[in-house]
Amino acid sequence: MEWVGGLLLGALIASAGWRVAYLRVLEQSCTDSLTGLPNRRGLERALARELTLAERSGEPLCLVLFDLDAFKRVNDTFGHAAGDKALRLVARVAREKLRRSDWVGRWGGEEFVAVLPGTLLLAAETIAQRLRKAVSALEPVPACRLSISLGVAAYRPGESAAELLERADALHYRAKRAGGDRACAEGSGLELDHVARVIG
Repeated sequence: MEWVGGLLLGALIASAGWRVAYLRVLEQSCTDSLTGLPNRRGLERALARELTLAERSGEPLCLVLFDLDAFKRVNDTFGHAAGDKALRLVARVAREKLRRSDWVGRWGGEEFVAVLPGTLLLAAETIAQRLRKAVSALEPVPACRLSISLGVAAYRPGESAAELLERADALHYRAKRAGGDRACAEGSGLELDHVARVIG
């Protein structure tokens, strides 16, 4: 009977080892290798969970989409190593300036997304401005200053993740067209519906 127990114990150990390995691969598949932040897949999963919670609870939620201004010029002028360092610095600042309950990740290229559960629009604007000012103080290499443009959108009950992202992206491009290094926010209530304001 001892050999049966040994086989069972071996099977359990093997099963536990496989599960740890599986979870590690799953985590890696949802993590951006350059910044250590969640990647697009990880963000999509987090956003889906948070939208479900917001829909059930009626709690507010905001999304901030932002990217580095003139990032191609950073790469062309200072090299790709400086560009990579810039992305890592922005990721670090985003982690520092956002709350523990928030999600932030690299959406792709020089684009990032932050999901702010339980957050009203005015509070999200404040967070966006805090992030913008912190990034503007960064200098990945001498004479290379960074700035970001941000779009801040509040979740509207019943809308999809794609719709929320699309609104935040449109606001982000409005901030870029206004000169960059600023945020553009849109209200979710009827009194602010379809009214955007550039802040910063």
